Amino acid sequence: MRRKGSRPSHADVLRQNDVSTKWYAAMAGKPVPESLLNNKAAPKARVSRMKTGESEADILKAVYAYLKHHPKMAVLGRYNSGTFRDGNRYIRSNTMRGQSDLQGTLKDGRTIAVEVKSAKGKLMPHQKEYLDAIIAAHGVAFCCHSLDQCIAEMGKI
Repeated sequence: MRRKGSRPSHADVLRQNDVSTKWYAAMAGKPVPESLLNNKAAPKARVSRMKTGESEADILKAVYAYLKHHPKMAVLGRYNSGTFRDGNRYIRSNTMRGQSDLQGTLKDGRTIAVEVKSAKGKLMPHQKEYLDAIIAAHGVAFCCHSLDQCIAEMGKI
């Protein structure tokens, strides 16, 4: 059932057409040809892409909490990236493509950059370039798909 003032869904329109067709056929005393009815099966329910595992946001929260209190960490920050819409204009939230989700400084002075992805997430080319640039500048950079992977990477430092 649709709300007052909203547009009917495509399924609602088809259903109403069938009702009207049957009514006119009944008034004329004739059977309704099947070709005139919209006897399509209901569409399949959408299945979430993330069938198993944690979302990227959940992993990011866990990794951030872990790194923030890690004994080798001096400073850590969370950096949002991407574009958002404000009315009719689009605003980019940072100036550098590929900037990592978490960035900071280790107590030994090196920069650290951590890109967090979901279990099935993949690095985009510009994200890989950014991590490679940090490593080339003698910093620490890695991508992790879980808290356990982050703990293992921090153990290598």
